[in-house]
Amino acid sequence: MSDRPSLTRTALKFIAILAVSLATWAVLIAPLYDTAVSVVAGQVLRRLESPRMTAGIGVDGAHTVIAHTDEFASRVPVQRLELRTHHNNAPLLLALMLSTPGMVWAKRKTALMIGFGLLALTHVGHFMLTVQMHYAFFNVGPYEVTDLSYFGKGFLESLDNPAQTAKFLVGYAQSFYTHVGRRLIPVLLWIILCWSELTAQARALKAPAAS
Repeated sequence: MSDRPSLTRTALKFIAILAVSLATWAVLIAPLYDTAVSVVAGQVLRRLESPRMTAGIGVDGAHTVIAHTDEFASRVPVQRLELRTHHNNAPLLLALMLSTPGMVWAKRKTALMIGFGLLALTHVGHFMLTVQMHYAFFNVGPYEVTDLSYFGKGFLESLDNPAQTAKFLVGYAQSFYTHVGRRLIPVLLWIILCWSELTAQARALKAPAAS
């Protein structure tokens, strides 16, 4: 019999785990997880913002609501974020980790803990970027640009204006994560944390089949 890894069996295992984890995530985990990310990100924002712009963070159904300090409340409307579509890359990471063949459970458990810890950091970072993008859009705080000539300029032309440069950087980072990063990061974490198993399976696939 051949002891080569079965791609079909691995793919079916991945699909089954992904389907179960997506359903479990949506029904049981996402609401609590979104709240936890919001609380952590809110605490970090309050410590990093200068001037302080974020006053409070609450939950309204599927949305996270960000209120602003008195100084900015009249200039910036309350922000409502729908986070679940940006956090639902967690089931993908879980399915990739659990379906990787040839990994002992002790290492798999460690890889899962590290992977989800790093993924959670990206979720907190995305939350903070999205909140800051809201402030940048309404031209307040460290993103306030009073020289109207900069509004038609590109990134390189705006490097002499810190506020306009900050707008570009926050916008680029938030857009990259939203459209590319949230899909790419779980795959990169999986490759990095399961590299030895993946390379071993690749070598086994290239080897002649045992009779």
